[in-house]
Amino acid sequence: MTKFQTIRCYSAVIAVSGLLYLLYHPQPSLENRIKWSLLLLIGVWFAALTAVKIKNIQVRFKYHELHALSLAVLAVFVCFTDYTYVTIPQALLVFCCSFAGIEILFNYWLFHLHLPLNGKVLIIRGIAAALVLVLSILLLTLPMLSSNTVNTGAASVLIVLSLFPLLYIPLLKKLERPMNPILL
Repeated sequence: MTKFQTIRCYSAVIAVSGLLYLLYHPQPSLENRIKWSLLLLIGVWFAALTAVKIKNIQVRFKYHELHALSLAVLAVFVCFTDYTYVTIPQALLVFCCSFAGIEILFNYWLFHLHLPLNGKVLIIRGIAAALVLVLSILLLTLPMLSSNTVNTGAASVLIVLSLFPLLYIPLLKKLERPMNPILL
C-alpha cells in the first residue's frame, strides 16, 4: 500500500466509527463497544503505517504518529469505560479537540518552514480545525444541550474530522514534486 492509500484507509475508519457511534449511542453494549474499539485500532494501524512510510520526514511522521496515538487512546477508552466519570461523547469530543489541535500544530509547523506551499490550503485547514475545536468545546460545555444532541454532535464532528487526513494528501503530493528539493 502506498502512503496515500493508508491515509485514505484511516480516514475511512474514522468516518465509519462516527457512523457506528450514531447507530449505537447513547450507551452501546459491551459487544458493540469492543467492535468499535477494534475498528479504531485498525485506524491506529493505518495511521502508524502511514507514519512509518514517511519516517524520514519528521513533521509528517509526527503528524500521523499523533493521529495514531489519539486514535489508540480513544479505542482503549471506548472499550474500557464504565460511564462512571466520563461518557463516550465526552471522550469523542476530547478526541476531536486533540485531532483539531494536531491540525493547528501541523499548520504552524508548515508555516514556519518557509516552504513554497499553497497558503489557501493551509488557511482552510486551520480555519476548519479551529471550527471543529470550538464546536467540540461548545458541545462539551453547554449544559442545556440534551444528551441526544451531544451524541449526534460528537458523531458528526468525528465524521467531519475524517476529512482532515484526506485534505493532507494534495499537500503531501505537492511537497514530493521533484522540483521541490526541500523535504519536510
